[in-house]
Amino acid sequence: MADTLRLDLPLLLPDVPDARDACVRRLIESLEPRDGVERVHIRDEEDGAGAELCIHYDPAVLPLERIRQLAGTFGAEIAAKFGHVVWQVDGIADQRRARTVSENVRRLSGVVEAHANAGGPLRIEFDRAQTDEDTIRKSLEEMKVSPEREKPGPASADKADDHDHAHGGIFGAQTELIFVGLCGVLLLIGWLLPKFVAMPSWAPLFVLVPAYFFGGYYALREAIDSVRNGRVEIVDTTRTFSTHGIFPDCIGYRPSPFRSALGCAFLAALEPEQEAEYSARLAVHTTGKDRTAALALPAKLREVRAQGFAIREDGYWGRAVDYGGIPSAIAVAISAQGHAVGAVSLIWLAEQHSVAAIAKAHLKKLTETAEEIGKLYAANVG
Repeated sequence: MADTLRLDLPLLLPDVPDARDACVRRLIESLEPRDGVERVHIRDEEDGAGAELCIHYDPAVLPLERIRQLAGTFGAEIAAKFGHVVWQVDGIADQRRARTVSENVRRLSGVVEAHANAGGPLRIEFDRAQTDEDTIRKSLEEMKVSPEREKPGPASADKADDHDHAHGGIFGAQTELIFVGLCGVLLLIGWLLPKFVAMPSWAPLFVLVPAYFFGGYYALREAIDSVRNGRVEIVDTTRTFSTHGIFPDCIGYRPSPFRSALGCAFLAALEPEQEAEYSARLAVHTTGKDRTAALALPAKLREVRAQGFAIREDGYWGRAVDYGGIPSAIAVAISAQGHAVGAVSLIWLAEQHSVAAIAKAHLKKLTETAEEIGKLYAANVG
């Protein structure tokens, strides 16, 4: 007949913030294969005293003192190998930013898991043999995130979740949601005004431009962070599949900055120091054709600057959009106050028109459009 041993989880794994942590699973998986152990699981205390490790074992095979010793030994080994921090942070204003920070922290050497939340703490699990808290803290500061140490454990985790996160934007953690609401209201006003009030055709721009600012502010900021921290990612889109053929799951897709026209146009417009920094970071995780394109980038960017526009690599299809065939594209950079802030492209089916024909017919208009976007950006965003 099986006996049951209950041990306080915080005593076995003092650094673990809660029972859902991966180290709890590691401890259970270390104990369950032992002869005499029938089942190991977590039991939550009803009085709120904390979680317990519950071990069902056969005392005829495994004595009480031996199972207690094994649990303590395995817990100590896991605690010595894996560290945990739970930090309240400044510099994460919204969930877009939280997602970016989480992914960047996970890519740090030695980090096993990381999860940030605009309204709560930043939780990090790391391998003590590869990194430490000070190294992680310095990396966060480079990302413009300032951590404040919280003591790990269930109580501090609850406290962190209830923390009044007053920072993170002009309206706190709800800033992004409020910006989206303002965008919708202003767009509606800009659409209705000309229908009911006599005014010049350009007058609604005074409402529409701020609407675009509120609607695109966080998407643009995350896109810039993505480039600075080693990737290009689709973070938002106004296009629909029915009209533009863009797939619903395109958000999060990472097109190649070296093979796409948009990526090359943007990189070619950067200052030499920025170009070298961004290109190096973006090239770190490349493989296959992306790696080949990254190695050939300097020559390609010289060509872009010489001809005044970038061209999508022949045969490259990002697979986020269904064009009905292999697309081709040209792109030019968008600049504001002398600095590259983005790029705009013109896309068509490669089988229908040549690059030379499209450039001759539409490059002038595409360039004028980029210049107008840059002026509006400088006037309203900065």
